[in-house]
Amino acid sequence: MSYHVIRYRPAFRDQVLLLQKHLWGPDLDLNDAYFAWKYERNPYLREPLIYLVLSGSKVIGMRGFFGAEWQLGASEPAHLCLCAGDLVVDPAHRGRGLFNPLRSVMQFAISDLAEQGHAYVFNLSANRINNLASLRMGWRLVAPNEERRRHGSWQARAMSRIRNHPVLQRNWDRVRQIPALQRASQLGASQSSVRKFRTLDAVSSLKTNRGVVTITRDPRPSVMADLARHVGSGQRLRHVRSEEYFAWRYQSPGQDYRFLFLGDPDPRGFLVLQAQWKTRHVSIVDWEAASAEVRDCLLESALRLGAFDSLSIWSVSLPKDMTDKLSDFGFAPVHTGQNAIDYRPGLLVKALKEDVPVDHWRIADRKILDIANWDLRMIYSDFY
Repeated sequence: MSYHVIRYRPAFRDQVLLLQKHLWGPDLDLNDAYFAWKYERNPYLREPLIYLVLSGSKVIGMRGFFGAEWQLGASEPAHLCLCAGDLVVDPAHRGRGLFNPLRSVMQFAISDLAEQGHAYVFNLSANRINNLASLRMGWRLVAPNEERRRHGSWQARAMSRIRNHPVLQRNWDRVRQIPALQRASQLGASQSSVRKFRTLDAVSSLKTNRGVVTITRDPRPSVMADLARHVGSGQRLRHVRSEEYFAWRYQSPGQDYRFLFLGDPDPRGFLVLQAQWKTRHVSIVDWEAASAEVRDCLLESALRLGAFDSLSIWSVSLPKDMTDKLSDFGFAPVHTGQNAIDYRPGLLVKALKEDVPVDHWRIADRKILDIANWDLRMIYSDFY
C-alpha cells in the first residue's frame, strides 16, 4: 500500500469532513460548519493551509494550520504565526511500521511552511500522542498551562481526589475502567451546554457594589477590542485582540459561550465562559478588566450565578494577585505528570528553519521559550 502527502485542494473537502469524524465527531453538518469557520473564513489566511496523507486517491490523514496573529502589546506590529491543529489519521491506517502517517505529514508540512517563509508554528491543543510526537520532532514546550479548577458538587470533588491520587494516577488507564468510576466521571458530561448555563441564563443582570453585571449569549466585539486596547497585558506576547478577531473567534461552531460585562453603556471589564457538551467542565476562556476590583467582581458574579459543577482556567501567565484570588475561591491546581515522558499540556512552539539556534527563537525581540514573555488564555487554543 502506497502513501503520499500533498497540500489540501478543495476537491478533497468532502473526504476531509468524513475523516474528521474520528476527531471532531460524527455530525457531518457540524464538521462542515467548523471547517468553513476555521479554515475558509479565517481572517489571517486567504485559503486553507492543510496537508493531507493520501492512500491512492483516498484521504487517510490530515494536519491543519490555521491563521493567527500575535503581537507584543496592543500597539506593536502583528506577526503571523500559524497554529497547528486537527491532526488525525484513519484508524485503519495507523501503526504502519516504516510509514508513519503522523510523522510523515508533519515533516512534509514543516518543510513546506518553511519554504513559504513562515518562521514559527504554535500548538495549544496537543493531545498526549501529538504532544509526545511533536517533542520528538524538535518542538519545545514553553510551559504547562497550569490549569486550576474549582469543583462545585461533592461528586466532582470526590472524582478530583480520586483522579489526582498519586497511585491511582499512575494506573489511571486501568482504574478508569471500574464501572462505578465510569458512571461517576460521566455524570454531567452528557449535559448540554444550555443545561450547564441554566442558572446563569435565568438572569440577565446582577447588581453588585461595582455596578451592574450583564450576561449575554453574544459577544460585543467593538467593546471587547476597545477594552483590550486600553487595558492590555503590558509588553507580553498575546494574540491580536481586534474587533475582527473577537467577531470571528466567538463564532466557533459547536461551542457555547456566555459573556459577562461589568458596567453599561461603557463596560469596564468582561469575562467569557465556555462549555462543551462532551465534557462536564465550564471554563473561563477570556477576560479583560480595567482594575483588579473589576476582574474580581466579574469572577465573583460568575461563581454566584453559575453554580457550576466544575470551573477551570489556565493560570500559567496570571499575575500573583489573581492566582491568590483563585485560591481564595477554591480553585486548586490540576495535577499532571512531572516526568519528561509525562503529558503536560501547554504551549508548544517550533522554529521552521532548522538552522535557527534555540536562543534566537524570538518574536519582536522577545524570547518565545520564556513564559514570562507570554499572556496566554484558553481562547487562543482551538480546543475552546
